[in-house]
Amino acid sequence: MKIRFLKYLVFSLLFAFIVFLPVNVSAQLMELEVEQSVGDGPIPVFRDFPDKSGVIVRSSITNLRFDSTFEIIDERSNPDEGTYRIILEPVNQYLSVNAPGFMTNRIQLNGLNTREVRFYDIEPYTYSNEGEGSVERTFQEIKDAGVDFFENREFYLALDRFNDALRLRPNDMETTRYKVQTDDEIQWQEAILRGTVESYEAYLEGETSKRHANAAIDSIMATNIKMGELYAKNNNIERAENYLESYLIDFPAGPDIAKANQLLCNLYTENGDAYSQQENLNGQRSALNFYNKSLDYCTNQVSIEPKIQQTQKLYDRFQYPRRGNTLFTTDRISTYGISFLSLNYFERAGFLTLRFNQDIFTSRSDLRVDSEGRITDESSISSNSNYESLGITRQGNAEALTGFTFPVYFPIWIYFGGGYSYNPAYLEVARRSSAGDILEKEWALDRSERKNGIIFELGTVVSYYGLTIGVGLKGLDTSNLTPTFSVGFMHSPSE
Repeated sequence: MKIRFLKYLVFSLLFAFIVFLPVNVSAQLMELEVEQSVGDGPIPVFRDFPDKSGVIVRSSITNLRFDSTFEIIDERSNPDEGTYRIILEPVNQYLSVNAPGFMTNRIQLNGLNTREVRFYDIEPYTYSNEGEGSVERTFQEIKDAGVDFFENREFYLALDRFNDALRLRPNDMETTRYKVQTDDEIQWQEAILRGTVESYEAYLEGETSKRHANAAIDSIMATNIKMGELYAKNNNIERAENYLESYLIDFPAGPDIAKANQLLCNLYTENGDAYSQQENLNGQRSALNFYNKSLDYCTNQVSIEPKIQQTQKLYDRFQYPRRGNTLFTTDRISTYGISFLSLNYFERAGFLTLRFNQDIFTSRSDLRVDSEGRITDESSISSNSNYESLGITRQGNAEALTGFTFPVYFPIWIYFGGGYSYNPAYLEVARRSSAGDILEKEWALDRSERKNGIIFELGTVVSYYGLTIGVGLKGLDTSNLTPTFSVGFMHSPSE
């Protein structure tokens, strides 16, 4: 029994030695020592990258590998000659370096300038008092170093150590858990460092454990409100809309819904007020656009609707500044008349007026009489001694005027013009028989009462909601003026 037990014990110890010896022996990595050095002359290769930066590494190790937290543009290396050339963007970043059998080291590159080259020497780390013996670290030492870095929130260094430890024991669950947490912390710290909606969204869309997901969502909401308010204050409409509308769409139950709505309400109404003061079509169009947008966000729409109505009227005026008007006009001389007015909201326009009365169509004879009714044109009749005046007169009228309309203050215009007025006078005469009976009556032209000539007219027009009314004065001279009245409608807008 004892012999059998001893055989079993020896076998177990041998098995353990065989299983664990390789791990204990191979579970070690050497350290890399990085020292910044001075260059030994110009580097022609960087002429191909005039807007980039470079790092030159000199090392006796022929299998160094590099990675950057930002981006490696190109690598022009010759490891057999001990030279590595890495081309980078001129931004702050970490350049990590490792090799098989070595722990990862990290070069911090801050303040890189365009076309700047920095030189480094990388060799196995040695103690000066121990000759050339390299320092080797076991799995446990490397993992413990990573834990220390993690607890001190030096996450990039912790990640290097955990990656190194997993190179020795790829399936170690505790180290893997630490690495997952470290990856998450790095992504979260980078999101915080940038402090943008995009960086927080990138964190949420990443492949980490997302331990800070709630904080990322809160930060996205807060950043949307903060940046939206900032851009609204600076009247950067497009950017303010992007942030505030994103908040309203993505977080319909967010705590700052009312604030986001009010910021957009104020932004749109203030711009609407500003553009409504511009006396041009584009200004009124923009004002209408902003006012209509504000209705989606403002709780007090009663104060906005009158602004929309007023702006719409101005917009119509600027869109069709000149409108045609047809008016029917009358006065004590001209029974009938029609006026065609063009009213421009911002500059002068024109008009044409035609008037007449029914007496202008009087059928008259060839007789001519003077102011006393005497026949003055004896050659036109064979016997005029038998004609006498009946004392009845008619005053015909036909006139045409044209002129200009001028805007005063909406909805009032004034007009002024001139033309020609034809006003023939007629006297009724009768021819009697020798016995004194009236044989026939005729209308004779009374030359003494002719009042033809240049006529002028001035007046005021009010046009509102399509109804146009005008009053004025006309006359052949200022000593005898006749009031006129016109009424009609606005139509035919034109640019």
